[in-house]
Amino acid sequence: MFGVFGHKIYSKTNLLTRGFDDYFLAPHSRYTEVRKEDIEKVNDLEILADSEEAGIYLVATRDLRRIFITVIQNMILLPSNRNMTGILQKVSI
Repeated sequence: MFGVFGHKIYSKTNLLTRGFDDYFLAPHSRYTEVRKEDIEKVNDLEILADSEEAGIYLVATRDLRRIFITVIQNMILLPSNRNMTGILQKVSI
């Protein structure tokens, strides 16, 4: 899957999505699938944004210590500090 897809926000009050438009465009380029059902089974994870066409886009733990963006073949894990500074770290799916 590759291209730019429309996404919707689930929580306008979440620290990560506050200020986002209800609908936004984001790129995807991957050969894998991140299934919504799998994420929903983990109580500590919250889906913050997804696309009907491209699927899950933004997921975080409820305490915001781990943030996952499913964009380019790997998920990107942001550092665990709340102000989100530091170097991005790629992890395999």
